[in-house]
Amino acid sequence: MAEVMPCPIQQHASNQGDAIAIYLSHDGTKLSYEELDNKISAISLSQVPQGEVLAVIHDDALILLIMMFACLRQRIIFCPLNPIFSQKELQQRCRQAGIKYYFAPTPVALAGITRIDIHQSNPNNKQALISLAQASTLVFTSGSSGEAKAAQHSLSNHYYSALGSQTLIPFHAKDCWLLSLPLFHIGGIALVFRAFFVGGSIALGSKVIAKDLTHYPITHASLVPTQAYRLLQQPAIFTNNQLRYVLVGGAALDNNLIKQLANSPFRCFASYGLTEMSSQVASIELTPSSQQPLQYQLLPDREVEISKGEIILKGACLFMGYRQLGRLIAVDQGLGFASKDLGARTAGHLSIHDRKDNMFISGGENVQPEQIEQVLLSLPYIKNLIIVPVRNTEFGQIAAAFVDWIGAPQPRQLQLDSKQLLAPWQRPKHILPWSQWQGLKPNRKKLQQQATQLAVEDAGKHN
Repeated sequence: MAEVMPCPIQQHASNQGDAIAIYLSHDGTKLSYEELDNKISAISLSQVPQGEVLAVIHDDALILLIMMFACLRQRIIFCPLNPIFSQKELQQRCRQAGIKYYFAPTPVALAGITRIDIHQSNPNNKQALISLAQASTLVFTSGSSGEAKAAQHSLSNHYYSALGSQTLIPFHAKDCWLLSLPLFHIGGIALVFRAFFVGGSIALGSKVIAKDLTHYPITHASLVPTQAYRLLQQPAIFTNNQLRYVLVGGAALDNNLIKQLANSPFRCFASYGLTEMSSQVASIELTPSSQQPLQYQLLPDREVEISKGEIILKGACLFMGYRQLGRLIAVDQGLGFASKDLGARTAGHLSIHDRKDNMFISGGENVQPEQIEQVLLSLPYIKNLIIVPVRNTEFGQIAAAFVDWIGAPQPRQLQLDSKQLLAPWQRPKHILPWSQWQGLKPNRKKLQQQATQLAVEDAGKHN
């Protein structure tokens, strides 16, 4: 692969300008590659120096896509931030990464950060050559401490991630990938690069995937297990659509969902990946005989080593490092990245066993128990609290809270306060009586087993 390449949008606009790049809405509105190229070319980001990060705080997927490629052409690092975050959370992320510039449709009170204006002019269709080595995106993830970390990726990371994905899930110029994952997550960004590198199209998803499949010519979809579970509850929609491939990742699959996906009318692949590896690391096609622990097939340009049971990741997809206070703390490409996932590797296949830390995944979102505990312990009626995950058919795992109350129990008030203080995926769905244990520290594994039993008993009372 050459060290520089044309912007893929611009290249496809030149070679197949009338081809559809983006399906915008269910009413048939769409953008050709030529039209998309013109929108990107018309944006000037002259207020932001090359090599700096631009935080884009927006919930419009089309705006985010246009800004991502405008940043790429102008050698600015694109950092999407979810506008659902509070001003305090946005400030924390920007301060942590040392971000100096942001774009948002309305001003946000971010101290020390300049809001830029988007200058639009006549499209500049001069060929935009981009370097594979250039930093292209900054995506926040949650680490074991629960604090947001800003993972910086090169264009090369995204290119080899997309190239490796093709080995198991082919995607061609006439295909269409549903954008059903947010661009604030690496999974959303990865599927955009998969589609646009080969000149295919993207359909901007609504929150109702079943309707998207009816209105768009979707051939490929990336889903978290919660989305897959909901989709399978509507089997009638599979009779009149073009869906051929579904990639499910972001959380572990239970054997029941695996069986349902294996018997679906499309080819379904389970995926293991993470932000620091630019999305996919390994995947496996699900069959009626598949069950946990799955034996994932390692994709090209990814390397895996096992050290004391922990998965160490290397290869062309390994991110550049974490950005802190405006500086890149580069990952040692020779040593690799310690994933905190426990697993085993045999003959080119990888199995995932557990997490080293306490983080769990609910509906595709990372949930750090300590972070929830810190927030809820500030409430005046709680003496102590421990969060553990319990299995849930729809979301994979959900939070359960063991609560040591000050005075009379107030579960209803805790639910109301949680809605004000926590994101939906962080809120405890089960509020359980405080548990005693031996020793100085709680055994979270045992508490998780206890919470699971109590949750089952609680559900039985309401059936």
